[in-house]
Amino acid sequence: WPSVREEPLTQRKKYLAEQASFYLAVPVGVFFHELGHAIAVKLYGGEIISFLSSYRFFWGEVVHRGVYTPAERWLISLAGTLGSLLF
Repeated sequence: WPSVREEPLTQRKKYLAEQASFYLAVPVGVFFHELGHAIAVKLYGGEIISFLSSYRFFWGEVVHRGVYTPAERWLISLAGTLGSLLF
């Protein structure tokens, strides 16, 4: 990996950097996105049934139980985006 950071920046090095960012950063981003939802659910008194952040398929899911007002549901939805932005 040290040779990748050395000049000159070749097409191969650009490709390796793009692949690394996709396969390493995207799953971490998905984790923080779902964590944002989960934190909001807990803040509004909900129960987390399942928290899944999958590396292989690059997707996540928070299954929760609770009774929420429309504003709370909106904020729970928004929390995922905020988690992604913070990441």
